Amino acid sequence: MLQDKEAPSPVRAALRVQHAHALATVGEHRKAMQLLDRAHDGAADRRPGKPEGEHTSYSMGGYIEVHRGACLRIGAPAGRGDRGSRCVLPSMPSLHRQDFNAALLTKAAAHVAADQAEQAAATAHTALPIARQAGSRRILHQLGQIGSAVDEHRHLADVRVFLDDLMDAA
Repeated sequence: MLQDKEAPSPVRAALRVQHAHALATVGEHRKAMQLLDRAHDGAADRRPGKPEGEHTSYSMGGYIEVHRGACLRIGAPAGRGDRGSRCVLPSMPSLHRQDFNAALLTKAAAHVAADQAEQAAATAHTALPIARQAGSRRILHQLGQIGSAVDEHRHLADVRVFLDDLMDAA
């Protein structure tokens, strides 16, 4: 189906994203990254005008990069877990608040995995007011897990601010 030229480009991009995730789960990280690079060719936001169709926003560049971050986290060596999620946030569609927060959580968890406590806390801190406003217990719970993971670095300013605000949110 990936070779089907009849399928609209955003559909092919979405299929490539799913295929890349499957490749990452079986240890084919390089192939997965190459497939994600190719997914950008058909991304819904690469064409002029507003993407059409109910599901095309899920094959936009930002979503592809969220999946790149997730693929990199699957079995990635320490220190490389956040590589793919660096450019995610500016390109995420702002109307998808839950997805934006999921991207923030993925990025924060990648920073934790890479032993980057300050970056993890700063990223998680960005997600905190969105989770509060949405009343999302699940996201608040995940932010609590990030907080637990960085707690030993409380002496760092970004970590301390995040942990203090997290306590206020509880």
